[in-house]
Amino acid sequence: MYRSRSTHALAAWAVASVVSVLAASAGATWSIIICDTRTGEVALGSATCLTNFDLQANTPVLVVGVGAATAQSFVDSTGANRTLVRDGLYAGSSPDEILAALSVFDTSHQNKQYGIADVLGRAATFSGTGAGAWKGGATGSDGDLVFAVQGNVLWGPLVVEKAIEAIHNTPGDIPAKLMASMEAARAWGGDGRCSCSPAFPTGCTTLPDTFKSAHIAYMLIGRAGDREGSNGNYRATNFGNAAVPGDFNGDGRPDVAVCGNGGLGVLLNTTTPGRQATLAPLIPTTLGFTGRDLEVADFNADGRLDAAVINNAAGTVAILLGNGDGTFASPVVHPTGAGPQGLAVGDLDGNQTIDLVVANFTGDTCSIFINDGQGVMTLAATLSTGDGSQYPVLADLEGDGDLDLIVTNAAARTVAMFRNNGDATFVAGPVISFAAPPVGIDAGDLNGDGRIDLAITANGDPLVKVFVQNPDGTFTLSTHSVVAAPGNPILRDLDADGKLDLLALQRTASRLYVFKGNGDGTLQPGVWYPIGFAPNAMRAADMDGDGLLDAVVRVSSTIVCIMQGVAGGGFNPVSGLAGGDYFMTFNVANKINADPDPVFILQSMFDAWRADLVGKPDAVRSTATLDPPVLHADEASPAMLTIRARDWKLDEVSLDGASVSVASSSGIVSVGSPTLQGDGTIAFPVTAGSDCGSGTLTVTIEGLGRRVVLMPVSTVIVSDPADFDRSGFVDTDDFDAFVQAFVIGGDDADFDGSGFVDTDDFTEFVLAFQDPC
Repeated sequence: MYRSRSTHALAAWAVASVVSVLAASAGATWSIIICDTRTGEVALGSATCLTNFDLQANTPVLVVGVGAATAQSFVDSTGANRTLVRDGLYAGSSPDEILAALSVFDTSHQNKQYGIADVLGRAATFSGTGAGAWKGGATGSDGDLVFAVQGNVLWGPLVVEKAIEAIHNTPGDIPAKLMASMEAARAWGGDGRCSCSPAFPTGCTTLPDTFKSAHIAYMLIGRAGDREGSNGNYRATNFGNAAVPGDFNGDGRPDVAVCGNGGLGVLLNTTTPGRQATLAPLIPTTLGFTGRDLEVADFNADGRLDAAVINNAAGTVAILLGNGDGTFASPVVHPTGAGPQGLAVGDLDGNQTIDLVVANFTGDTCSIFINDGQGVMTLAATLSTGDGSQYPVLADLEGDGDLDLIVTNAAARTVAMFRNNGDATFVAGPVISFAAPPVGIDAGDLNGDGRIDLAITANGDPLVKVFVQNPDGTFTLSTHSVVAAPGNPILRDLDADGKLDLLALQRTASRLYVFKGNGDGTLQPGVWYPIGFAPNAMRAADMDGDGLLDAVVRVSSTIVCIMQGVAGGGFNPVSGLAGGDYFMTFNVANKINADPDPVFILQSMFDAWRADLVGKPDAVRSTATLDPPVLHADEASPAMLTIRARDWKLDEVSLDGASVSVASSSGIVSVGSPTLQGDGTIAFPVTAGSDCGSGTLTVTIEGLGRRVVLMPVSTVIVSDPADFDRSGFVDTDDFDAFVQAFVIGGDDADFDGSGFVDTDDFTEFVLAFQDPC
């Protein structure tokens, strides 16, 4: 069955206005979402007639084990809509509730089209009035499966109808149904701009003998154990001049502070453990001026983060004490030099309070502010640092425990260093000259010698340069790595190997480069990761609490992007909200008119992929069977969990040579060592403890291809011994069953384990029956 939400009757679908076609040309597509309510498997596919475009990076949302969505027709260019969808799926909101939230969140909602489905069996589809004809969609179910199929600027309604028929009529698993549904949509015209006419997608009463249904497409399937991958994009409209992570409400999670012509704002961290980072809507604090840059620190030592914000136009810096909830007290303003542009915080005089340095671009100086410990700043000195002083960094260059000052000077094209005497007075030190204005700098020990080294980028120079500090305090260019139009570099140990790595933005190509450190001052060749937007600045913090550093990237005046860090020191290989390591990922991107139909390419990928999976355990086809299915508390004899592996064709696969593990979600049972059986299965003894309850047993198979986590997870129940029929609860059926066994003297009626059946067994059973656990 399915429920249609078509916007035109079949008899009228060929009548389409040119206006509606042109309105949808910014990004029209068809999409198919299928979720399995029994196993938690999530699949989606989509195609469109756009060229030189990556559809996977711009339309899907995939949350492993939860649900999926597609956002199409006038593509969600900022990613904020898809982020709202993802966060709604995280929160357990229904598809209809998510659509209602989108209608409020997005002022151009009526130009959009969405399909959303989840593993709870809920689905919704929406086609706005501004989406191009033919447009429509339907939701429905097929056994344990729930689906949403939709499209706009299609040849006609048969594209959706035939795609749904393929879901119903194709035997086999979800991959087979998804592939067949994509092929059915293709065969019935797909995107009408490709199959019929760019100007009149619905203008053909019959399809041409030969046609393309689209230019680009993707198919994705997420299963248990897959690495979820999504970069959240959050609105910070008019707060686009800085984005700095810090814990502003004391919950142990880094939030994000932003500033701009809207003032100062904070996006609080709302991440659910085990999921990607999520942020709450922005909490604004009025400044009365445009914030050029900001830094955060606990200036008054009350355990709450405060903020320092630059007013470039007025030549001031404002100190705002934090209230501990993402809001701030009224700003206290201090004059700086002319044209302040960057700032740094740290203890400059050794009194355990956080002081402040402001670099003044027009004044060619740095203002040194000393903190009295209560957050009250006093201008202690104005230091001449060089023409066009821009970005200050504080680091202990001499190893004497004092923070020294390093500052970039854009007009002078230098990086100048100043040694701290320990009392916040400074003496000029080495100067490094450049052929172009330096635009970014960070400091850290790159070769493990205990001395601070520098990573510097310059405007128009396609090199990230690393300068290693010599024993005499001078610096030598150690290495340089090519990054066209590099932005600010930062030094962090991304892969936790004890060696600093270098991250640098590439603005023109919207990329984040990672250069792994070798520990000797040199770097490995860079690996780049797509951001999806032209970036401006970046910080790093563990935003989702998984122990891996994420990148907080300011990408525009309206968006803050949280790029998910992954194990090994990298980021998602695809931007957007479906860039994880999934069971199946096929992406046909950036194609042109002359390329083959992308569904044909998908089919070829699919066939090769399926052939490679023959003879390998399949997460859905394999089984884990617990016998008996319910254990009794303190039961001496263990139950046996038998793992039987099958491939996607249902052929059995021997587990000889495989590494199989079982993880219990609770402490009510213990899992023993496995035994390989003669038929190629593996059996684990499962022993109940003294507590009753329920939990899950997660089975993982490795060593026979891709790591497989069986779906669904097995349920284990530990019940009271009075649960005689092992139904999972104690009731009169248990009493009747025991009496019958007792009357005939059955072995199972030996309730006290004495070796024979007598009245003591009956007494023990009655006592347990009256007071079960």
